[in-house]
Amino acid sequence: MGGHDGRECRAAEPAAGRRGRVKGANAVMSGFSGKTQRGGGRRLGGGAAAVVLCLAWAAPGGGARPLAAQPPAGAAGIYGGIDLANIPTPLPAAPSPVAIAGSPSAYQGSVPAGEATSEVLQLSLGDALERGLRTNLGVIGKLLDSRVAEADRQRALANLLPQVSGRVSHQTLELDLVTFGFKIPGLPNIIGPFSYQDARLTATEQLVNFESLYKYRSARESARAADLSLAEARELVVVVVGGAYYQVVASAARVDTAHAQLKGSRSLEELAQNQLRSGLTAAIDTFRATVQRQTDEQRVAVYEAALEKDKLTLARLIGLPSGQRFAIATPVPYVPWSGPSEEQALQTAYASRSDLKSAEAALAAAELAKRAAAAERLPSLAVSGDYGRVGKTLGSTDGTYTLAAGITLPLYEGGRIRSEVTRAEATLERRRAEYADLKGRVDYEVRTNFLDLRAAETSVEVAKKNVDLAEQTLAQAQDRFANGVTNNVEVVLAEQALAAAHENYIASLFSHSFTKLALLRAMGQVEQGVKQFLSEQAPGGRQ
Repeated sequence: MGGHDGRECRAAEPAAGRRGRVKGANAVMSGFSGKTQRGGGRRLGGGAAAVVLCLAWAAPGGGARPLAAQPPAGAAGIYGGIDLANIPTPLPAAPSPVAIAGSPSAYQGSVPAGEATSEVLQLSLGDALERGLRTNLGVIGKLLDSRVAEADRQRALANLLPQVSGRVSHQTLELDLVTFGFKIPGLPNIIGPFSYQDARLTATEQLVNFESLYKYRSARESARAADLSLAEARELVVVVVGGAYYQVVASAARVDTAHAQLKGSRSLEELAQNQLRSGLTAAIDTFRATVQRQTDEQRVAVYEAALEKDKLTLARLIGLPSGQRFAIATPVPYVPWSGPSEEQALQTAYASRSDLKSAEAALAAAELAKRAAAAERLPSLAVSGDYGRVGKTLGSTDGTYTLAAGITLPLYEGGRIRSEVTRAEATLERRRAEYADLKGRVDYEVRTNFLDLRAAETSVEVAKKNVDLAEQTLAQAQDRFANGVTNNVEVVLAEQALAAAHENYIASLFSHSFTKLALLRAMGQVEQGVKQFLSEQAPGGRQ
């Protein structure tokens, strides 16, 4: 909508000539709630969040669309076809899934799995989350990082364990006594050729090596940090996929509502034409109704295209095969927050956040890496030995062995050890600062999400009352126009006010539901809490 000015967007808003249009539109929007409004068909009820949860998130138009429910506080202009200056209730804040993901490019790709079928897949929220956790590129990347970290741990451990090797050899050679400093008169300088066979086992062991010990312990902490990063990646995928699922739900509702508005605008145009033929109204009312009907036809086409793009986005996130058709199968009703209080949520976050635990493990790994660098100055003790059988052939051999022990002490390394210690100290300070920042960020995220949650709850209540008042205003305007008391300007303005009220209610519902999702992520409980606090559908479950 960025390319339209205020007049164009206001002209694109729905107008209605009959109350039947309001009945049709609201019946579509409240199909999940089953609530009926006397004299006005169905009205937008609490269960309508299943269809309208994130319409504001998916406002169609040119260019990239943000994932947040609405622009920042204080922003002005046109949003989703509505003049924000005319919306009586301020749109609540809602965090963006992209902002939460941090690196969206890593989490907005996937590895498609399976082959597309001709059937329409009934995709529940649980199915979408299960597929996303299995095929999303962000999770796959963290899984591979975890495997690499485990390989580094095993390599560090190998330096502490005995190294045993076996060798069987056959040698044929000649010796020149001159190379050994012998020159005996009367004896040839060359001895041989002769041959022998040797079968031997060799073992080495680092008895005391503090550098290798600290490196192993550091690698172990790094591997634990990688595992915890994988758990954090799973939570981010739940947030991103869940938000994309709500976007498709909302876009589908927007298409249904646009069809209902188009039906109403056609009725308004027909009524205006009939009144013009009867001499009860001016031709300008007919022109206004025709423009409104054509605008609604355009809106239907735009919203249908937006729905298909949103479905492609969701399919891309969860690895659906190309061309697979699907339909949304999980309602997302309005459910008040029933989770822990703010202080309880903070304690849960400190105990459960995987990224906080990962940062703590990375800090411990950095401390051990510094000790390993400093330990290069210490002496190390190693033993080695071998035992073998040597003879003309392996059938007739004699036993031989070697046993050695040695202490190694670096005396001069040209500043290499000092530079390694300096590098390790810098890395340690960085990890310490990151850990302290993350602890503060956990507190910030939990508290701000509770503020957004309270604002969204209030906004839902106020926006719902505004919808009721706007419906009553529209009903009176329709009666006045039908009875010839006024022209259809009142109807158009009342329709715009009702559309703005619905858009505000939609944004409030999205903000409330998505803020709960973001709060669960801030607590480190999003995978477990989706079923209990948000969607009544657990990740991986089936409806």
